[in-house]
Amino acid sequence: MSLFHHSPAALPQHKPLRALLLTVVVVVTLAGNAAAEPRQQLAELIVSASRSPQPLQEAAQTVTILERADLERLPGGSLFDALEQVSGVDLRQRGPFGQQADVAIRGGSFEQTLILINGIPQVNPQTGHHNLDLPLQLADIERIEIVKGPSARLYGANAMAGAINIVTRASKGPAWRADLSAGDHDALNAQGQARWQLGNWHHRLGAGHLYSSGHRHDEPTGFNSKVINYQAQGELAGQEMQALLALSERDYGASRYYFDDPQQKERSRNARALLAAELYGERLHWRPTLSLNRHEDRYRYAYNGRWFSNDSTSHNLTPGLQGSLESALGQSSFGYSGDWQQIRSSSLGDHQRHLHNLFFNQRYALGDRLQLGGGLHALYSRRWGWQSWPGAEISLAINRQWHWFAAVGGSFRIPTYTEMYYQTPNHRGDADLKPEEATTWETGLRWQDQHRQAHLSLFRRDSDNLIDWAQAPGETLWQVRNVAHSRNWGVESGLTWQQPWPLLPWLVQLELNYSWLHSDFSSNGLETKYSRDQLRHQLHTGLQLQWLPPLSQRLQLRYERRFGGEDALLVDSRLRWQFDRHWSCHLDVTDLFDQKGHESGFVERPGRWLLVGISWQS
Repeated sequence: MSLFHHSPAALPQHKPLRALLLTVVVVVTLAGNAAAEPRQQLAELIVSASRSPQPLQEAAQTVTILERADLERLPGGSLFDALEQVSGVDLRQRGPFGQQADVAIRGGSFEQTLILINGIPQVNPQTGHHNLDLPLQLADIERIEIVKGPSARLYGANAMAGAINIVTRASKGPAWRADLSAGDHDALNAQGQARWQLGNWHHRLGAGHLYSSGHRHDEPTGFNSKVINYQAQGELAGQEMQALLALSERDYGASRYYFDDPQQKERSRNARALLAAELYGERLHWRPTLSLNRHEDRYRYAYNGRWFSNDSTSHNLTPGLQGSLESALGQSSFGYSGDWQQIRSSSLGDHQRHLHNLFFNQRYALGDRLQLGGGLHALYSRRWGWQSWPGAEISLAINRQWHWFAAVGGSFRIPTYTEMYYQTPNHRGDADLKPEEATTWETGLRWQDQHRQAHLSLFRRDSDNLIDWAQAPGETLWQVRNVAHSRNWGVESGLTWQQPWPLLPWLVQLELNYSWLHSDFSSNGLETKYSRDQLRHQLHTGLQLQWLPPLSQRLQLRYERRFGGEDALLVDSRLRWQFDRHWSCHLDVTDLFDQKGHESGFVERPGRWLLVGISWQS
């Protein structure tokens, strides 16, 4: 498995340095003990999320990669369950199976994480709560790349804390697949995929239906979701082309999602179209892209015995052109992207804005070991004028096993329409908000041999003009403001080890990861909704077990403690039996020990959830 995340046992409260030292000792000790027996080797991984793809060992940032084999093994069977297992990532699910989920990286907010599909940014201008409302199932995804740290010079606005690139599965090769699972709370998850070839074009069609009556029968917590997507890859005039068309509809009870009352419901519809081409010359490579996203959201809530409805429809049109050039000066990447955003809303009004992005990045190798990089991303909007974020990086191969890296960069986030224009009796937006700004530093070490990977990273982010819902003590009105300044710094460490002990042949893989965050936060005495709700400690352990030739198990343990003091110890398991090349079955149990507490805001954890499933593929 290709992760640089998670960590061992539970952490003593209020003793971060002791836990950090323990983790470092474990990583260094394990890394220093070589085993002579032949074992499965770790494959070299390529980071395609960067403007210029490069081996993971050479990346000048902390990057976690979940390959297809990793996704197949993880309990839960959804994109959200996969992201939950990544160190430094804070995934808050308001409903089971990610009916609505927020994702944050290293103490940032959910608005500060940029989502990409096949390298194309996907921004919802209404609110960051919808950034993960994607018309994709886990079976549609080939790999997930999580880039942590300064990312604005690569991707532009909204990548303040990092970026998550979702790479869809290739269409090549004829194949059929069907998955069916059922379990607690009338849960039913049915998925199907088909791949076929016509001439020089490869096609893939995926569809799925996810339903549950809800884990609380006295409150609206049920959901009914449908997804269908189509992907085509082929050649046109000798050049590679790719197209993705996708539709989804989610209808779910939103009990206590936005305030402490169960009478809330929400429905969303999403349509996306992505087009990309790869135009290769002798040294110059062009990649034109086009993305169209239409998102409909209907939110209903009861207040003082009356039902109210907020209906919003947003559109994004994002054209782009990226070039890359190999020369004596190294590898250059440059380009332009636009973002035409529009919303029509009963609660926010009708608005539109046009954003224009220019970027240039250069990477230069000094011999075989040292690489230097730097660049600039600039954005123009009529409201805020020109904004720019420079950045620089360095990567050094100390020897064949050890790599050191460092990076620094500025970043920027544009307020959403909800933050600017939302108006209710208890909530008020601010049309005059300033964009958020931050500067981030990171340095780290990576170590790898044939069977083990380890890493240790130190990072710091200084942020200004942070946007949040805030109120003075004793007030009932929540108002959006540029309320806070913060300085976050932390540590992230991890180890992945294939077949660590020959005396335990059933232990195929071990993962230990830990991350710690400290925050100096100033909000001038105001109470805020989101800015102080980050994870202070994360401990992750992953075990891949092979009990019998056909019987395997994946165990995931994670301990989380927030700045507010609430903590949780959560264990998930997937038990899988592979009958033959075509048939398999699995038993998933999430939150094995049925932990109580709050998942996000006023939303309580759904507790233990059991699913039994069967899969067939040609």
